[in-house]
Amino acid sequence: MLQDADRAAIRALEADWIVAELGSDRAALERLLTHDCALCPPDGPKAEGRQAFLDAQAAPGKILDIAIADSHIDGGPSHAWKTARFQTRLSMQGGELTVSGRHMWLMRKQDGAWRIAALSWSFDHR
Repeated sequence: MLQDADRAAIRALEADWIVAELGSDRAALERLLTHDCALCPPDGPKAEGRQAFLDAQAAPGKILDIAIADSHIDGGPSHAWKTARFQTRLSMQGGELTVSGRHMWLMRKQDGAWRIAALSWSFDHR
């Protein structure tokens, strides 16, 4: 069973991830991933390892805002998962685009800290 301290640490991980994405801080994002992380796009090839993960998840424009809702965290002492709704607003080619959907993070404790081991998502259809 996941302890309250672990849930708080995972919430802090989520907050750090959002700050790093908003700041386009690749080095900060890299520190939040396990060494063997995987990005699993809904309709594309899996990207394995930190560099491949970050290359594949790079936003097609500047991220202006990220909102998270309906977040649920569960797991155990060394593995956890988080599901949530997201809404991301981007600046692209002089305009703005907002995308929304659900994401799932699989996390693992590494070197005493929670890190993202895998991430996947699905987009809402309009």
